[in-house]
Amino acid sequence: MSDQYLVEELGAFVRDAQLSAMSGNARAALKRNILDSVGCALAAVDGEMVTVMRQQVCAVGGNPVGTLIGGGRTSADQAALLRPPRRQRWPGDVTG
Repeated sequence: MSDQYLVEELGAFVRDAQLSAMSGNARAALKRNILDSVGCALAAVDGEMVTVMRQQVCAVGGNPVGTLIGGGRTSADQAALLRPPRRQRWPGDVTG
């Protein structure tokens, strides 16, 4: 068993990944999914639920080591709380 945390292993995998080793379809899916996820996160920044959650996160505070989409910093656990609970899936969405 590895002494690394899973997140460290995933980080190393991403760091060492080479786009040239991916098929064209895999590269296109990667770009589409990243852009889709970032777009969903940015679109939700001013949403009612996100606004309420951001107020809660700011009230709790903590060691500001995490960056929030839309601006600001907070503790890692509070930043994780503010992350979108699940990306919205639309009928016909085959991206994941």
